[in-house]
Amino acid sequence: MNVFVPMIDPQPVEPPGVGSDVTTILSYVMWIGGITCFVSIVTIGVIFFLNATGRIGSGAEENVTRIGYVALASGLIGGASGITYALTGV
Repeated sequence: MNVFVPMIDPQPVEPPGVGSDVTTILSYVMWIGGITCFVSIVTIGVIFFLNATGRIGSGAEENVTRIGYVALASGLIGGASGITYALTGV
């Protein structure tokens, strides 16, 4: 028994007049997220340096927690941008 199933085009199509505006906004959001992740990693590096020199002593547990938050946020931003670009077809 042969059943005809129509092929579905998996490529998303943007509504007319929306493409360039959405692409611009997504690009700005992506750059802001990337810069935020970079600044967070540099800030954690400075905190590690200050801990190593003995100027502040918040302990290793707090530092590892901060690195975990930054890694989680970076992964979330990267995943969200990948999913969004896949859905918008950019």
